[in-house]
This record gives sequence, structure tokens and C-alpha cells, in this order.
Amino acid sequence: MILISIIEIKLDLEYLTNSFVEVYNDLMHLKENPEDSSIIKKMAELFMKGSRTISRSYILAKEWYAKIPDDPDAKRNLAIIDEYLI
Repeated sequence: MILISIIEIKLDLEYLTNSFVEVYNDLMHLKENPEDSSIIKKMAELFMKGSRTISRSYILAKEWYAKIPDDPDAKRNLAIIDEYLI
């Protein structure tokens, strides 16, 4: 029973580490290519939906979606976010 718990904790930590590394890599990519709308969208979706590693934050999602105002998905999601924030 203890061994199973240790394995579960190790797997959770490994998942968290990999998730944070992925977010970090995306942010570093954006630092080099600030106009990359695919990564901006990915970050916005991450904050809009949340995950096991990143909490949902409509305010942060709104900030990310606002960076790509000409995107139809971003416009739609901004409208959804505005409804939640009212």
C-alpha cells in the first residue's frame, strides 16, 4: 500500500514537472517570437480551461486572448470570458 502511494506521488510529481517545463518552453519560444499566435492561443486556452498544474484564470486568459484580437476563436472566447467576469 505504501509502495503504491509512493509511486502515485512520483508519477504526480513527474507530471507536474513535465507540465511546467512545457509551459516554460512555450514562454521562452514566445520571448524569441512574440508574434507567434499559436503559442499565444495555447497559453490563453491553458488559463481558460485550467489543468492539474495551472489554475483556471479568466483574467489571465483574457490578457492572452487580447494579444490576438484578429483571431475569430480569440474573439469568441473573449466574449465568453466577459460573460463569466460580469
